[in-house]
Parts: sequence; C-alpha cells; structure tokens
Amino acid sequence: MHNYKISVIVPTFNKLNELSLTLNSLINQTVSKEDFEVVIADDGSSEDVKSLLRLYPQINIKYTYQEDKGFRAAKARNMGMLHASGEIYLFIDSGVLLEQTCLQKHIDLHLESVEPLVVLGYTFGMNIKSDLDEMRDIIDNNTINSAIMLMHERDMIDGREPLYKEHGDALYDWPAPWVALWSLHFSVRSSFLIEKKLSFDEYFTHWGCEDNDIGIALYKCGGKFVLDRNIKSIHYPSEKRSYDMFKDPSFKEAFRTNQYYLVNKHQRDDVKMWYEKGMFNVNRLLLEDQNKIE
Repeated sequence: MHNYKISVIVPTFNKLNELSLTLNSLINQTVSKEDFEVVIADDGSSEDVKSLLRLYPQINIKYTYQEDKGFRAAKARNMGMLHASGEIYLFIDSGVLLEQTCLQKHIDLHLESVEPLVVLGYTFGMNIKSDLDEMRDIIDNNTINSAIMLMHERDMIDGREPLYKEHGDALYDWPAPWVALWSLHFSVRSSFLIEKKLSFDEYFTHWGCEDNDIGIALYKCGGKFVLDRNIKSIHYPSEKRSYDMFKDPSFKEAFRTNQYYLVNKHQRDDVKMWYEKGMFNVNRLLLEDQNKIE
C-alpha cells in the first residue's frame, strides 16, 4: 500500500457544489500528486457523489460510505481515518477551499517538529457579521488567492480572530487551546493518533462539540497546538450560519446536550468553565485565576 505524506479527510453529505469547490482547490496544490491522497467519507448522501469524484482523475481519491442515519460526522471522520494511509491526517470540511501551498505547509510544519503538533489553518469566511451572498459572489468569481485578499479587506475573517487578538497566535501558551480547534481545518500526525488511540467520539450525532472533544483529547495527550496564518483557506458559506440554527429550540437543545455530555465526560475545570462562561471567555478567566495564584 502506498504511504502518502498527507491524507486529506473530508466528510460529506450531499451539497456536491461545495465538495467540488474543495476538490478543485486540491487539484492545484503545489505538493506532488504522489505525496497526498483525499479520503471522502460520505455520511449517507443521496446525491451521486461517486460520479463527481470520477471528474477528478488528477488526484488520488478514496471513497468510503456509511448509511444515512442522521448527522454522524464524527463516525464519518473515523471511517475516513480507517481508510487513510498518510503520515499526516488533515481534516477539512466539505466546502473548505485550500490555498495552493496549504498541503506543503502542513507537511513542512510536522516534519520540522519533534513534538506532536496540532496545526490549525486560518480559515476566512467565518465572521458572523459578513454577508453570505457577498461572500459567495467573491468566492465564485475569483481565484482562491484573489478571494482571500478581498475577504481580508472586507473583514470576512476567521471567526476565532477575537481569541487570537486577545491571547496571541502562540496557542501552545494558552491554558485551554482546544477551544480554538474547529474540525473544518486542522492536521495531526497519524502516528500520534494511533499511539494515543484517539478518534472522534461517535456519541455526537448532532452538530457541535465533537471537534472540541478531539481537541481536549489531543491536548491531554500532549499535542502542541499551533496556529499558522500562512496556511490559508476559505469556508464556503453554508445556507445557514450556526447561530441562525440556534433559533430553532430543538437544535439549541441538542447542542446543549452535547455540551453537557462533554463536561461530564472529561470532568475538567476548563471544560466546565467553557460550558458555563463560553468559548471566548474561558482562556481569559483561566489566566486571571493563574495570576491570582501567582
């Protein structure tokens, strides 16, 4: 079996247009085709994903499928890992477009470090203030590099930017760096995941918290969290933002159930504080507590 330097694991569920945008960005990567594979983990799509994948003979694609039993992104990512053979696993969401040097930069960072890194890419298009139609228009009518420049100019930035501005880009110095781990774009060495027996918790069958959970697990096992702003990507806007979905009481209740499960699973003060005070406050409060002790 061919061992690739990096496996790009992409869960998907219908929305072929978003998946095609992701694949188009992967065609144009500067890294050699022989050094990466793409594992499409289909969470039960009714649309013809296989026919779309046949349009991309330029890249090494593996396709794996599970029956549609509702939202099972965690299980889909685990399924993707089982079929992946790369030295590095890069997790991105369907609809994430990678700037053409992304894969090479992920590879370089991991190869240069003796520590087990958790590398977060910078993802434009997550600012809740931005207009969705305007973002789509920019992405649809520009190259990735041009779209990134335009989105930067118009403040269509990464939704975690308030955290980065407050606490700095050295995530490994934060008391709770796992709050910044969103599953839409991060990488980790496969050997580290295998050695520590880490995977996504398949309890999560509703949107939210499965990425926080794997982040906590990586942190507890000694993963060094790194943000690299030069690893640039774009998140193509979904039909609804997550905060719009919270207007649905049943959606909000299911998300709170996920949060409550996370708190009880890990039994950690930082997780409890994240639950009670919110992700944008937990690191500040933890640092304040540390300063009081000192």
